[in-house]
Amino acid sequence: MKKVFLILTALFISCTAMAQWNFFHTHRALKPSVLVQNKNTIYPDSIERSNYNIITGSYEQSPSSTQYPQYDGQGNLISEETVNHAGGGNNTKVVYTYAAFGADTRLKSRSQFTWDNLSSTWLGTNKTSYLWDRFGNDSAIQNYSYDTGNQNWKLGSVDITSYMYDLQNRTSQITYAEYNAGTQTYSYQERVHFYYQGTDSVPSLLVIEDYDGSKFVESYKADNLKWGMGYTGNLDSNLPTYWMTYMKNGTVWDTAGLDSVTMLGGKDYQQFSYAYDTVSHQFDLTYTSKLLYDAVGNQIYSEDVDWFNGVADTGYVSIDLYQYGTSNEVLTHESIDYSYSSGNKIRSGYKDVYYYDHTGLTTISNNLAVYPNPCRSSSIVNLPEGKWKNMEMFSIDGKKVDTGFSQGSTSVNLPSLKDGIYLIQVEDENGNRFQAKIQVTSGMN
Repeated sequence: MKKVFLILTALFISCTAMAQWNFFHTHRALKPSVLVQNKNTIYPDSIERSNYNIITGSYEQSPSSTQYPQYDGQGNLISEETVNHAGGGNNTKVVYTYAAFGADTRLKSRSQFTWDNLSSTWLGTNKTSYLWDRFGNDSAIQNYSYDTGNQNWKLGSVDITSYMYDLQNRTSQITYAEYNAGTQTYSYQERVHFYYQGTDSVPSLLVIEDYDGSKFVESYKADNLKWGMGYTGNLDSNLPTYWMTYMKNGTVWDTAGLDSVTMLGGKDYQQFSYAYDTVSHQFDLTYTSKLLYDAVGNQIYSEDVDWFNGVADTGYVSIDLYQYGTSNEVLTHESIDYSYSSGNKIRSGYKDVYYYDHTGLTTISNNLAVYPNPCRSSSIVNLPEGKWKNMEMFSIDGKKVDTGFSQGSTSVNLPSLKDGIYLIQVEDENGNRFQAKIQVTSGMN
């Protein structure tokens, strides 16, 4: 079914540069960069993740990790530092850079680092950079790994996307290729042709060609595309409401499947995918996807279900649940997965809880990343470089902890403390306040 997903992905890239859904990321060459727009003005200070415990049948009481996002003045996410608590592995950091694209802002690079306890430094692990054409479509995605010997980023592969446009600036052809920089060879190539009726702005037919080593050969196509929800530039309402897929068999196109979308009211909808049975000559339901939104357009529920012989396979289900505050800020996100192991139905997943500053909301996230975290009692915790004027520390029940902090210092001498979660709050010389949660544990090496 990879070809079917490729067809859908190609559809959205031809229509919009915002093809961001995980559903369309099954094709390895298609990982479009983020077009940043319609940003909320409320950002979390921290996000705590608790894993689901299959033994107790509930989420762990202590979080497995805490993420500290940081934003710039325009609301763009510029870094995410994840503190993995006891037994959770090394801390990680992701850094984002952006570039202007017309009146909008587009993601330019994403770099990931791991905290090394021995050297007390961040070590690079991988990096992705994005290039795009004049219409905002990705033209190259460059993937790097970090060369610790030479201490620089080393290009590993490039996902290349080459676009061709007709006289009406509509996408007429896309060629995808994966280039291995190490072997200097192409490991994958594919091409999609777009066909339109008259002056329509959306395609009615797509034809996919695979590269067999010497030439491109037709393999799949999507036909009878219907756009019952219209096309407004909003991805939530741009999904075709009907399309048929075919597979090339010699000189004949064999029916492969069909997809349809049913509107449930408002922005809510459900998608149905069918595979064609060559024996019964009927379409068998194989997959459904449902998305639900609240009254103001926030996604509150998504569900992906596999089907077999006309019955929903509830053993393999993925569900996402979201809760929002009165100002549309995200409060919680639950990710739930069901699967089978040795004949037993297993639930897994996690729950993210979003925290905001003491006023309840903040327009720009004022979080603080401190190290080490977790830490031991009677140890030293390092603050980021800055001109810190005041510092206060509190236990989880709100009791103030005396640390003897000196103005201008970039470290905190912890007294003898019981194991648990503590809150550090600092203020810089401009009156900006930052905070961090730390975990004190006696179980550290």
